[in-house]
Amino acid sequence: MKSLYREIRKLLLLSLMMGLFACGRAPEEQTTVPGLPELTDGLIRKHPYLFDNRIISTLDTLNSQLREAILLVEKAETAEEKEEALTNRVDIEKQLLTLIEKSVSVIHVDLTGDQPTMSPEGPFSFPGDKGALLFRVETGDSAKRCETIDYDLVDSPWFPSFSVDVEPNGVTWALVTLTRLSPTRTTLQVDFNVRGGGTSSLPVVVLTPKFGRLKVSILSAETGQPTPVMVRLVWKTDGQDRKPSNGVDLGEQLEYIKSVATRYIPLADNGDGRRPAFLPGKLLGYYWVVPGPFDMSLPPGEWEITIRKGVERIPIFDTFTIKSEQTVAKTYRIRRWVDMPERGWYSGDTHVHSKVLSRVNADRLMTYVKAEDVHVANVLKMGYTRRTRFEKWGFGKEYRIYDDDYVLVPGQEDPRTHQTLGHVIGLNTAGMVRYIDKYFLYDVVFDTIHAQGGLAGYAHAGSGAFRVYRDMSINVPKGKIDFFEVMQGMYIGTEYYFDFLNLGYKLTATAGSDIPWGHTIGDVRVYAYIGDQPFNADAWFKAFKNGRTFVTNGPMLEFRVDDAFPGDEIAVEENRKLRIRARTWGTPERIGAAPKKLEIIRLGEVIRSVEATTPGQKELSLDFEIDADDGFWITARVVGSDWTGALATPVYVVRPGLRFWKIDDIDSLIDKQYQRLDEIEQLVREKQKLYAEGKLEPKDVEWIQIATSLGPAMLERIEEARDIYRNLKETAEKERPIRNKQ
Repeated sequence: MKSLYREIRKLLLLSLMMGLFACGRAPEEQTTVPGLPELTDGLIRKHPYLFDNRIISTLDTLNSQLREAILLVEKAETAEEKEEALTNRVDIEKQLLTLIEKSVSVIHVDLTGDQPTMSPEGPFSFPGDKGALLFRVETGDSAKRCETIDYDLVDSPWFPSFSVDVEPNGVTWALVTLTRLSPTRTTLQVDFNVRGGGTSSLPVVVLTPKFGRLKVSILSAETGQPTPVMVRLVWKTDGQDRKPSNGVDLGEQLEYIKSVATRYIPLADNGDGRRPAFLPGKLLGYYWVVPGPFDMSLPPGEWEITIRKGVERIPIFDTFTIKSEQTVAKTYRIRRWVDMPERGWYSGDTHVHSKVLSRVNADRLMTYVKAEDVHVANVLKMGYTRRTRFEKWGFGKEYRIYDDDYVLVPGQEDPRTHQTLGHVIGLNTAGMVRYIDKYFLYDVVFDTIHAQGGLAGYAHAGSGAFRVYRDMSINVPKGKIDFFEVMQGMYIGTEYYFDFLNLGYKLTATAGSDIPWGHTIGDVRVYAYIGDQPFNADAWFKAFKNGRTFVTNGPMLEFRVDDAFPGDEIAVEENRKLRIRARTWGTPERIGAAPKKLEIIRLGEVIRSVEATTPGQKELSLDFEIDADDGFWITARVVGSDWTGALATPVYVVRPGLRFWKIDDIDSLIDKQYQRLDEIEQLVREKQKLYAEGKLEPKDVEWIQIATSLGPAMLERIEEARDIYRNLKETAEKERPIRNKQ
C-alpha cells in the first residue's frame, strides 16, 4: 500500500508540475517562500523576547532544517530527488509560518478592498528604543515572499517612514526592525508598494518607555585609577550589544573590514569599530574599546556587562536592572591574576593592521592596545603586487609611539602572494621594503630588512595558509628567516615549525592576531623576556630576536634547561645530565587560563607530560633530568581548556661538530622540501609555457612577471636550495658514525 501511495503521489505531483510549467512558472516559484530563512533569523537573533524559550528552540530547529532542505533541493541530481526535497522544504516552510503566526502578535494588513485596513490598529508597545513589527500583507491567499527590513530612525530626521514591497495576488510577510526610537511615542508612515500596482499608506504608532541612566567607572585594582578596557554591554531583552557612550569607533582606520571571526560569533559585524573576541566560554562575543568612565541613557530592563583587559586580568561579569527615569551607578575594579612584567616578560602582538596617519588614529589604536594590555603592537603596512593598505606616517624609531610601557611600532606584511609563496612579515623596519619588479624574490626583501636592523619571518606559519610553506623551502635553509608565526586564531600550529627545527634551524616562535581579519589585538600574544632592564622597544626586539619568547592565549609558561631560557643555546663538550624545569599556571577565574596538560617536547616528540587531576587546577610542573646525548632542541607546550594553549621557543643543546637535528628523519624531512621546491618550479615552467604560447593575457601581470623577468631568478634560487639540502644529507652521513660515541 505504501508503494502504491508513493506512486500515486508522484503522478499527482508530476501533473501539478506540468501544469505549473505550462503556465510559464517553475514549481519552486509557486510553492516556496523566498526570504523565510532570513525572516526567521531576524526573529531569533534580534527579537527573542517575542517568544518563550520552548518556541525559540523549535523555531531555531525548523529554521536549520529549512536551510538543509534548501541545500538538498540545490544538490538534487534527479527529478525524483528534487521532488522529494522540494516537498520537504514546502512542508517545513508551512510549519514555520504556522508557528510564527501563532506565537507572535502579527499585524494583518488587507489590501484586497477599496481601502487598506490594518488589524490590530495599534498603538504597538516596544520594550525599549528598539523592537519589531511583523506584518502579514494580503493581496491574495497563498504566501508568496518574506521581507526583512532594518529601519534606523536616524535616517529619517523629519517624518519617519519606510516602505514594504508587496507581491500581487498573495501574502507578503514583512519583519521590520525599528531602532533608535525616541521615548515615548512615535508615529510612522508605512508605504505598502504592490509590485506592478499602486501604493497604500497607513500610519503606525509605536509606544516606548522612558529611559533610565547608567553611570560606569572602571578602575585598575592596583592603582585605583581609570583604565582602558574592553566592554560588552548587552540588553538582555533582545540579547544584542550596545555601544558604550564613549566606545572607540575603530572602523575607519581598520578600513571597515569584517573579521573572519563572524563565522564563529552569530552576530552581525558591520565593520563599525566593535571587535569580535573569539575567546573561551562566555567571553565569546563583540566588545567596544572603552577609554574610561561612561555615562549614558538606556531603555529599561535587565542588562549584562562584561569587562576584559587582556589575559593577565580577571574578567568582570555583572547583571543589573535599569528602571525608567532612575540612575544606576556602577564602579568596577579589574584586578590581576598574574603580573608578567613584574617577572620580566612583556606581551606583544606581531600582526596588527591599522592605518596610522593622524594623531587621532594613533590615540585610538593606543587606547585599544592598552585595553587589551599588549605592550608591543607591531602595526603592519600591508602590500599586494598592485597596491598597499593601512598606510603609516613613517617607519623607524622616530615613528614609534609610546604611552608609559606600551608602544606602537611600524612594520610591514609584504610581500604577500595568495596561493603562490605566502605572506611574510618585517618587524622593526627602518622603512617600507617593497620591490615590485622583484616581487616574487622574497629573499631580496629579507636581506634589506636585515640590513635595516629588522627581523623577517612568516605570517600564518601555523596553518601554512597561502602556501607559505613553499617559500619556507627556499629561504629558511639560507638563514634568512628569524621567526614563525605559529599561533593565530586560537590555534598553535607546529607542523612546519617543527620540521625546520628538526632540520637544525633556529627560529623564534611568535603569535599575531591579524586584525582586522583576525579577532582582537592580543587574543593570541607572544611574551618576550627582557629581565630587570627598563622596558623599551629595543630591549623587547633584542629578546625576541634571541628567541626568549613563548606564545599563549591564556596559560602562562616558564621553561628552563639548566639556567638557559627559551632561545638560548647550551654548548656541551660531552654527554652530561641536563635539568629540565617547566611550569604552567593559570586561574579558573580567567576562562581558559587554567592548564590541562604540560608537555616537554624533544625533536618533535613528547618525552614527558603531566595532566591536571582536578577541575580548575591552577598549576602544573615538571622537574627532571635527561642526557645531553648528541644534542637536540627541546621545548615546553601547554594544552589549556577551550582552545587555549602555550608554546615556548626551544632551547638548543649543541655538541661540537654536530647539528641539533633529528638525524633519523633527515631523508623524509628533506624530501618534503624537495616536493615544495618542485611545486614552485612546476608553477614557473607552466607560466613560461603559457606565455610562450600567447595564452597569458595582459591583465595577468603577476604570472607574466613569473614567466619572464623573474622566472630564471626563481629557478636559480630553487636550485640553490636543493644544493643546501643535498649538503645537509651529506652532513648527516658524516655525522652518523660519530654520534653516540662522543
